[in-house]
Amino acid sequence: LAVLTPAATSWIHRVVSGAQLLSVAALGWKHADHLPTAFLLQTLAFVALNKVVTAQYFVWYFSLAPLVLPKLWHSSAQAQRRLMWAATAWVLATGHWL
Repeated sequence: LAVLTPAATSWIHRVVSGAQLLSVAALGWKHADHLPTAFLLQTLAFVALNKVVTAQYFVWYFSLAPLVLPKLWHSSAQAQRRLMWAATAWVLATGHWL
């Protein structure tokens, strides 16, 4: 088992924080035309690249998802099937995690 020095830990923290900041900024920029989508994607990226995951984040998803679902639902039938599979997988994974 490798032991990280304080300098290595600080460097890793900066890289991860930079990736988190860049991804949140890029998603906000790319989806600025539909703010609910931008907010949801930024939240997902923030949580995915965060060091800690808590149940509080699920409340954020649930509050933003209804604003985005109509846009997603009006897409193709294949996209709707993917959305249903993704939602089912997410619910099962969250249930298992909790």
